[in-house]
Amino acid sequence: MKVTTVAGDRPGAATLLLTGELDLASTGSFEQRVDELLAAGIDQLVVDLSALTFCDSVGLSGLVRAKNRCEQRGGSLGVSGSRGQVAQVLGISGLLGTLATDD
Repeated sequence: MKVTTVAGDRPGAATLLLTGELDLASTGSFEQRVDELLAAGIDQLVVDLSALTFCDSVGLSGLVRAKNRCEQRGGSLGVSGSRGQVAQVLGISGLLGTLATDD
């Protein structure tokens, strides 16, 4: 999985574009990137899933943990652009409403 960080439209905000698969092999690097952004003072995150082709339960857990860490710092994390298998997994798990952005 590749994680690309795009600066947000306001200070303290960024978008993370995930490409490939979010699973056991890649969730750790995603969470590490979130932690790096939080340490840099960026706590308003949008995770763009439009280029993600697969997400398993470990990936879902990583998204939830990242959201919780952002919220503990007074920030937020939401996902956008899910489709295909990724949207289906988010929907079946009941996390789509919890993780979706308000846009």
